[in-house]
Amino acid sequence: ADGCSMMEEYRKLITEWPLPLTRKDLASYLGKAGYYRQFIPHFSDLTSDLNKAKTREQFPWALTTEEIAEFRRIQHVFNTSESLSFPNYDDLRENPLIMDLDYSKKGLFASISQNQKCQDSKYRERLLYNVSRKAPSELAVSSSHRGEISTCMLGISSFCHLLLLAPFRIRSDSISVRYLSNLKDQRSPMPRYYSILADFTFTAEHRSGRLNQPDDSISRRDDLPEMNRFEKDSTHSFVDQMTSNSQLEALED
Repeated sequence: ADGCSMMEEYRKLITEWPLPLTRKDLASYLGKAGYYRQFIPHFSDLTSDLNKAKTREQFPWALTTEEIAEFRRIQHVFNTSESLSFPNYDDLRENPLIMDLDYSKKGLFASISQNQKCQDSKYRERLLYNVSRKAPSELAVSSSHRGEISTCMLGISSFCHLLLLAPFRIRSDSISVRYLSNLKDQRSPMPRYYSILADFTFTAEHRSGRLNQPDDSISRRDDLPEMNRFEKDSTHSFVDQMTSNSQLEALED
């Protein structure tokens, strides 16, 4: 299969949406577009000005020339977006999943990719999934290595169903990622994080910031969604959570 694609009817709805004339129309459009945000690189960047416009107090309300251009640009990107790839489960040993991380005081970003054989028989790294969240206020006064580990926890919580299958790689432009397996910080919530990481098999490597620019640009946005309660305070290991789930136990039976 080529991967996961948008429904053509939904894509057509976004690309043929008339220019919003009210804040309510704009909010509806952004809500519809946000449903497929995982297909659009730098979606937060593309919608930044429009998100501000929908809350702007103005009478009569109208989009500016720059905001109209951004609206058209979003429609163009939706019209030309490519599909996300599926994981190649048969090749997880030779080409493991790669979880890229980036943390800033503004946001946390994690993505999953894998080197896969393309139609020209060459192997290329293809994006599978991504997630981004606004950094909680407590991280603003924390050390960078705690922020990086919190970003790792976001990725783990979002993609644990994939990462438990086989050893994987973690990449980050923070040097602290190389020591995820043997950090000795015993301050809360680090011991809990170490307990969670113990359920996974991975290698961690430093990635030059020059190569990490796409992730950097996302994590530094001001308009990322907030972390939910589960992402902020996961008190049990994911293996425990999964094995205690009655539905999963029923499937195993």
